Amino acid sequence: MYTLFFDGLYRGNENRTGSGYPINIMCYGWVIYEDGKMIARGHGIYTHRDAASSNGAEYLALIEGLGALQDLRLGRKPVLICGDAKTVIEQLQGASHVTSPRIVNLYQQARKLTKGMGNLHWQWIPRNKNHAADQLTRHALRQLNAGKTHIERVSHQFAGFKLIYGLMVSQKSRNWAAGGHLH
Repeated sequence: MYTLFFDGLYRGNENRTGSGYPINIMCYGWVIYEDGKMIARGHGIYTHRDAASSNGAEYLALIEGLGALQDLRLGRKPVLICGDAKTVIEQLQGASHVTSPRIVNLYQQARKLTKGMGNLHWQWIPRNKNHAADQLTRHALRQLNAGKTHIERVSHQFAGFKLIYGLMVSQKSRNWAAGGHLH
């Protein structure tokens, strides 16, 4: 069985561009396990001037992780998707509606990515059970704080969200490189 853990981290009103204008930072992390063994992981940072939020960061983490699952070409194999964002899990289970106009595009992108995966199971987990994905979000933030990631370098955009840094690593295939999965 495959398991995807995802996590997002939001920091608002950061002044990192030197322009004097604050920006909103959303870090993400995801980890994929096959039968308990980590086979792929990714982390990175998105920014958005207005629409960034905690739930937005969680959705970006989920979207990136779902993109990685698609890259692994699992077909209809069972996948358990775990996250500590109760709202996001409930929305994708159909138990809760998306009411925020800032989130609707991200929700639609996540739903689109799940269409070809017919055997998905969703599970909310407490934050302390989501350690690996959480550590990756914090690693991305530390890289930004250490000056290893520059806001001016935007490599991808989706619905106004700008990917400023992304890294994916797979134990099965070393063909993944820096970049994002949002299509």
